Amino acid sequence: HFLAFASSTDLHAAMSVVTYFKVHIINVTATNIFNKKGKVPDAYLKLAWDKEFKTVETETGKVDGSGRTSWEKTFGKGGLNFKYETKYAGQLMSKRFVIECWDKNFFSDEFIGKAELDLHTMATGPRRVKMVIKKPDGMPGGNLDVLANVMHTTYVKIELADVQVDLRMKESFSMQYFCSLTSTRAKTTASHMPPPMRWKRLEDITIFASLEELCESFVVFEFSIEGVVHAVGQVALVRILAGIEEYSESVQYPFTEAVRDFGESRGQRVVGSISGKIVL
Repeated sequence: HFLAFASSTDLHAAMSVVTYFKVHIINVTATNIFNKKGKVPDAYLKLAWDKEFKTVETETGKVDGSGRTSWEKTFGKGGLNFKYETKYAGQLMSKRFVIECWDKNFFSDEFIGKAELDLHTMATGPRRVKMVIKKPDGMPGGNLDVLANVMHTTYVKIELADVQVDLRMKESFSMQYFCSLTSTRAKTTASHMPPPMRWKRLEDITIFASLEELCESFVVFEFSIEGVVHAVGQVALVRILAGIEEYSESVQYPFTEAVRDFGESRGQRVVGSISGKIVL
């Protein structure tokens, strides 16, 4: 189940629990950085997330006409992604995200300065943060603009019970189901019986996701004849959010959804229904 911490006190009380975060850093740029000669440096960055947990060294950045430096290879396209885990989530305020800026030279690289921010702010603050680079003497030495998304994640087990499928199919079919967050599929045996088909309990679905990802995801049911998908139904996982926020031993969410044709009409024609319970 999702661990929803309401305050720093709750976090501190849960120190013995491993807490997971998905970290996505993209579009990092620097402005007003200069080397000792007063020129815009051939800058590269050294990143350290919670000391040695995750360290990255970027390529030498590219400078545009306005003097802004960017690192497309590291932070462009999909950006930098990694999973962060800690047993000390209550101490995020004392853990740091450090970015060092260096000037690439032929003989010896020059240290420009570093910027840092606590992980609590990274996890709870705005996605776009402004960081000041401080030179070795402590004086400001430039600015970093960082777009980061730090999402609290957990393993969520979804149970599907009392599932009933009523399809207008003349041939026997099989059903496979999965979460849209993963490609792993579970498959039922083929049905040779007249509708409706019933399953008291299906194999559980276990996913690793953030609350944001759950809001945008579905449990998908595919119905196939001889290996070809003919119809699809889906249940929005947003239905389980109340159970995440208000934990209880067993929470059940009934659902009834249309099953739509997956042939030429591509979802325009309803060919049956699926109902059941999502159990947390």
